[in-house]
Amino acid sequence: DANGGAEVVVSGRQGLYSATNAAATMPSALVSRVRRLPGVGAAEGQIADTATVVGHDGRVLKTGSLPALGVSYVSKPFTGTQVVRGAPPRGTGEVALDQATATRAGYDIGELVPIVTAQPVRKFRLVGIVNFAGASTGGATVAVFDASTAAALFDRQNQVNVIYIAGRKGVGPQQLEREIRPLLGSGLTVRSKASAANADFQQLAGQLHLLTGGLRAFGFISLFVAALLIFNALSITVAQRARELAQLRMLGALRRQVLGAVMVEALAVGAVSS
Repeated sequence: DANGGAEVVVSGRQGLYSATNAAATMPSALVSRVRRLPGVGAAEGQIADTATVVGHDGRVLKTGSLPALGVSYVSKPFTGTQVVRGAPPRGTGEVALDQATATRAGYDIGELVPIVTAQPVRKFRLVGIVNFAGASTGGATVAVFDASTAAALFDRQNQVNVIYIAGRKGVGPQQLEREIRPLLGSGLTVRSKASAANADFQQLAGQLHLLTGGLRAFGFISLFVAALLIFNALSITVAQRARELAQLRMLGALRRQVLGAVMVEALAVGAVSS
């Protein structure tokens, strides 16, 4: 949904969500060159980097393995950031937040929002609430600035990180890709919006896999430790009751009856311990 209104997207090969490398940049002049292509109806560049929102309690909003994004506002016909309340940011002291983040942090239109970037923390006036065609950000946070503010915050003067392109009527993504590809350097790529979304998904899934893999490892460790504890506890209780079990055998209890009683007790202890 972030690619709404675009038919193809120009970005770095590692996309916006690389865990190890900053997003690739390209000169703003490339946007103008793309606009002049015969099949292009509209093109607009966007700046994207990391911007962490601070809550009313002075603590940053945690996103886990998901990104805390700061982006520049992209106007129509591109509908990736739709303003649902208020207005888009237009000045150096203004910001818009995605709906889920504003709700979670308890911010409303007109309030000052502290935001951490590579620069010292700054407070911005919240002027708008945005969403992505009604889709949830799933725990990621998105702070939206105007282009000049984003360029100053993220040191992107005359640079952008991604270009959204819409074709003229009757021009498909494949034709746009053919026209745009000769303009791009080795570190850049042009994809259809579906391919770009899939690449972003694969990057995010890779980051989440690190989290889920760690949780699985902790789960297996706790299971192993619990099994040892249960085994030791049962071994001690059986050893302490050796005479009791021998007396049951003397009174006529069969071996399988004694074993069955111990197994029932083991299952009960295991179930309660689990």
